[in-house]
Amino acid sequence: MPSLLGFAEEDPILQIEVDDSRNILYTRSEKGTVTVYDLGSNGEGLEKVVSVSAQKILEDSSRLATTVETSNLKPIVHISPIKSSEDDRLHLVALTGGGSRLYLSTRNAGENNPNPRPYCLRLVSIRLPPGFAPSGPTQKPTKVHNGYYKAGLTLLASSPAEAADVLWLIWNGSLPQAGGNLMETHTVVPVEGHTWALAEVSPGSKLMN
Repeated sequence: MPSLLGFAEEDPILQIEVDDSRNILYTRSEKGTVTVYDLGSNGEGLEKVVSVSAQKILEDSSRLATTVETSNLKPIVHISPIKSSEDDRLHLVALTGGGSRLYLSTRNAGENNPNPRPYCLRLVSIRLPPGFAPSGPTQKPTKVHNGYYKAGLTLLASSPAEAADVLWLIWNGSLPQAGGNLMETHTVVPVEGHTWALAEVSPGSKLMN
């Protein structure tokens, strides 16, 4: 397993995520390379599909967001699978240090196979964080170093100052290609100290006691 997943000293893996709704495994390396592995239709396989470098993702992002400074589109600090029940066309969201959300797919547009296996990783859409819309707030997330995504909710942990973080909660309830409300709501929560990790706590967790 370690050699197959490509654990290398020159670019170690920082994050591993599994989409159990599609049986796809994703990794994110220290240099921002995102790799796709096909676990097979039964979830028992492990075959490397493609690796996409941070530079390639940045180039594709810059072509989609031509008026946005590239600093807002890099580096990738977190990846999260998008469940098939949430969207059939978008499969992965990558959060960047500038607070942008990059939505990617493991198949080409127009694919009509009801049970397709992944064969690529391509950028489909970009959502910019609060602070970019002319009628929106002027404050925007900076120095984002961690994140979380689930079912339309995005959390961004930013470090505008050394001793404290700011947690951005962004929500609109729909993905870019799903239509729905284009306006997003957000709130900002100051956090004392550094946010080391973000994860969901289930209602039955002992942490809730």
